Amino acid sequence: MSYVSSIHKFSSVKDAVSCRLDGKNWNVVVLKTNRIEIYGFEGDKLVQLGSSTVFSKVRSIKSFRPPLSTKDHLIVTVSPFSYFTVTWDPDKKQFINEVTAQPPASTFFLNKQRNPKLLIDPSNRVICSHAFQGLLTFIPITQRITKKRQKDVPSQSVQDNFTVRIMELDVLDIVFLYTSKTPTLAVLYKDSRSVIHLKAYTVNLAEKELNEDESFACHDIEEGRLIAHYDGGVFVFGEVYVYYVSREKKSSKMLVSYPVTAYSAVFQSFQNGTEVCINERKYIVSDESGAVYMFNIGNNFNVTLEKIGEAPIASCIVALPNDQIFLGSHFGDSKLYRFQNKPGVAGSVELLEVQSFDNLAPISDFCIDHGNGGSFMVACCNAYNEGSLREMKSGIDISDYGVIEMPNVCSLYSVQLQSSVTKYLFVGSISETSVFEISQSGEMDLVDSLCLEEPTIFVGATSDSSCLYHVARSSVCLFDGKQLSYWFADGGAITCAAVYDNAVCLSMTNNQIVFLHKLQVVSKLQVDSDVTALSFLNDARTICVGLWNQKLLLLDSDNTTCTVRETLEVNEKAQSLVCVKLAGIASVALYMSTESGKLITFDIDPVTKGIKQRLTYPLTAVPLNMNTFQTPNGPVLITLGEHPYAVYGENQHLSFAYIGNSDIVCLSHLQHPGIPANTVYATRNALKLSNVNMLQKLHIRRIPVAGIPRRIAATKEHYFVLSVDLQDKLASQGSSIMSSLHVFKKLTYETVLQHEFEDYEIVECALTLPDNERVVVGTGFNYPDRDEPDGGRLIVFRLDEQEKLVTEAVYKTQGAIFSVEYQEGKLLVGMNAVLCTFRYENKTLRVVGSTRTPTYCLNIAASSKDIVVVGDMMKSLTLYNTEKDTAEEVARDFGALWVTSVQPLSETLFFCTTADGEAVTMLWDTKAPQSVERKKLRWKSCYRLGDMVNRTRRGCFVLSSPSRLVKPELMCVTVEGGILLIGDASQHADLLLQIQHNFLEAVPPLGGLDFYKWHERLFPARASAANKDFIDGDLLESIEDLPESTLQKIVQGTNGGQSLNISVPDLLGIISDLKRLH
Repeated sequence: MSYVSSIHKFSSVKDAVSCRLDGKNWNVVVLKTNRIEIYGFEGDKLVQLGSSTVFSKVRSIKSFRPPLSTKDHLIVTVSPFSYFTVTWDPDKKQFINEVTAQPPASTFFLNKQRNPKLLIDPSNRVICSHAFQGLLTFIPITQRITKKRQKDVPSQSVQDNFTVRIMELDVLDIVFLYTSKTPTLAVLYKDSRSVIHLKAYTVNLAEKELNEDESFACHDIEEGRLIAHYDGGVFVFGEVYVYYVSREKKSSKMLVSYPVTAYSAVFQSFQNGTEVCINERKYIVSDESGAVYMFNIGNNFNVTLEKIGEAPIASCIVALPNDQIFLGSHFGDSKLYRFQNKPGVAGSVELLEVQSFDNLAPISDFCIDHGNGGSFMVACCNAYNEGSLREMKSGIDISDYGVIEMPNVCSLYSVQLQSSVTKYLFVGSISETSVFEISQSGEMDLVDSLCLEEPTIFVGATSDSSCLYHVARSSVCLFDGKQLSYWFADGGAITCAAVYDNAVCLSMTNNQIVFLHKLQVVSKLQVDSDVTALSFLNDARTICVGLWNQKLLLLDSDNTTCTVRETLEVNEKAQSLVCVKLAGIASVALYMSTESGKLITFDIDPVTKGIKQRLTYPLTAVPLNMNTFQTPNGPVLITLGEHPYAVYGENQHLSFAYIGNSDIVCLSHLQHPGIPANTVYATRNALKLSNVNMLQKLHIRRIPVAGIPRRIAATKEHYFVLSVDLQDKLASQGSSIMSSLHVFKKLTYETVLQHEFEDYEIVECALTLPDNERVVVGTGFNYPDRDEPDGGRLIVFRLDEQEKLVTEAVYKTQGAIFSVEYQEGKLLVGMNAVLCTFRYENKTLRVVGSTRTPTYCLNIAASSKDIVVVGDMMKSLTLYNTEKDTAEEVARDFGALWVTSVQPLSETLFFCTTADGEAVTMLWDTKAPQSVERKKLRWKSCYRLGDMVNRTRRGCFVLSSPSRLVKPELMCVTVEGGILLIGDASQHADLLLQIQHNFLEAVPPLGGLDFYKWHERLFPARASAANKDFIDGDLLESIEDLPESTLQKIVQGTNGGQSLNISVPDLLGIISDLKRLH
């Protein structure tokens, strides 16, 4: 039973529109593959108001306002060429279906080869969809309803569609013209002789036909994009020229260097800021190089292009009020920009970035690393001028509630005194300490009597919260809420402190350790090194001391003496020590953070109080500080270094959750009914109240890489990233291909070196050898005058001790090398239609065997020590026995399937993905009675993922646990920027399937689309393998956002479902467990 959820949802922006969904406020509606997101303005930035998943691949989206409505509507076109309309309910923050999915009236023509078009008549009279060759679908917008027909006409914004045949089959672009009388279409098309023409059609809605406007035509022009102008004409942005065509005028001007990818009009706001109109003389256009221009239309149509900035290559541009635009991209992050005056140039503007939205598309490859306190992903993302590596960690999110300007804070302690809520907040800087008392209403008042003109060392409360101890550099203060008592240090300053109930342990600058009980000295001890950390071992008599000389001391203290019980050589200098029983861990343990950035755990004997070093976790490269943080499930550790982590127990093992704020200097728990925050933390310049959500989310770090990052391989200390750069040659109207190897250091991502490959050599694959030092790279030569790759190279790289690149071996091949896999001392190489076996010995590569494969050997994965599975470009999966040097075929799938990635789930079960966005699981029945059956791969399951997967690897962000409902198995990355988790839910399949079914019965799908049809196979050849035993994790995880009434319906199984026999809190607990998978 397959469970599929999104670690990162599809992020490529396909289309976007600006509209007023509530009739008043401006919104941006963004289309991402199979999801629609709604954004509204909060100040000058966009905030997400809601989102909805569509059970289909969405092609385009447009807004329109019917004359009968006071707010904008959305029309959405989906595969296979259907459409529906929705409105937005701002109170419930959800879409309301208006016209459910409607197919076009005729579908018997071929699908349109280019992107389908959805057009809105500027006068809101009709909608046009061009999805089939030679066929236009028109959807009339309801204009008015007479009183006589009011009872008979349904209250819908659009009427039934009709189709009209056109002679132009290869339509390049199509737009509605700004005409007041009759809806008019301008069509740019290519004829059978590849000549480009422009013509116009008027739409007769009454007769449901098109009439050609012979006065509006232009012939033999360049291929490009159409931009309708407000005087009724149209601009054609060609490859070099910009043309203007109307009934009265035709002109052209050489302006363009690269083809235009997106454009938008510019809004002109009135002084009150609420009403806007279109500036008829300005457009924003973006080209394939990422340049953004202001297209200015002067008198007599004297046009100019003024470059105003660089941006990711745009898939859409949306004009917004207040001189802002939203630029959506497939190849890089989407951006919100504002126009600002260019310094020193009157009348010119430039782009100022206001906000950025993460987009990983396209993801070409990734690796899963297991350092730095947990598993994380490093992926090759984006392309062209936005190429990047993305480090992605599943971690805890911090959302700020309030900010207090307070610089140079270095310590924070919150204390619950004589109550269960936070009473006092100690804020220490390098020279003073401020203490705030928090009132019942949540107001903070400075307590002058507790403030000091010296830094705070430690603050702790007794076990019954009756009093607190405040340790500063020169004194220890005991405070019971009313009375203050002091102990003053003599002979040195206090450097470290620990408190357990009424016992206080101090270290002094003269290397002396002092024990206090209720501010009375009970014992002292002289040590031979400076003390760096102190911690009681869960009682008042035993304490652990970290020394500068990389030792730990265990001390026993009674009422009169202090003795050294044990000395441990740890070879690390302790930065902090904490003894605590973490949530999810059965016993108390000692945790030590070190100056070198490691976290070391020690087991504590419950009887003797002896300690034993257990595990070491390297977290960062800088000194690591640590303190405890209280959560509803128990205490966790917060480590603060280069990157902060929350450390907690899961299944009796430590788990590390990355905290999504690297600016934290210190942090403390906060619990007060008058403050809607559970955390207070300090940065370099401010004190912030925030909410820490222990439910993990994905945190993304971007590292720029020139060109298109294609492959990545990780060694012990470095990442080898292979990229391709397309360099345009404007003089010859051509381009050249350059491939590069970039080597980055782990943790810091500092560039170590860059290596250039030969001209027209494209890197195709990369593999890290088992020694974790060498990387094998496969390439292919793609010359412009050849239809297929002509030759390639297999190269072995490594870095020497001086971090210089060493090429240990090179083998030139007759074909391109598309894939490489290591198995039992051999390199299995997919070279065109041949599976070759290489041996790498004594810095030499040699071929020891080869086997012919069906077409192109694109993917290779080892399932056991002598079996590999090969994913073919057209001929599905084939299994080979590689026990001998020459591989022998043992089984195959005899169907046609374009495999894009493959990964074994076991020795006999194989997972693969296809170019159509499907996932197929195949079974090799090795125990079948007949040999014919043993040579066949049988389809076990098949379902649609929604996008083409580029790479699949084993692994996940979290540890697998027997108590989990789903066992994580695989991670997939897609063209549209999605990261998918594939898991096995067989043990709890009945429950999860019933929850899914009840959800689908209780919540109407957007557009009335069918969930099961969406996940079925595109081609029904093997429909028996496509069953309903598929669990959509994204669907289940969205249950958490539903209202209580809908949750009750899901639990009770109303509207055709079955009762789950659980409560709503139990259901939410199940969903929370599923979300913790990523």
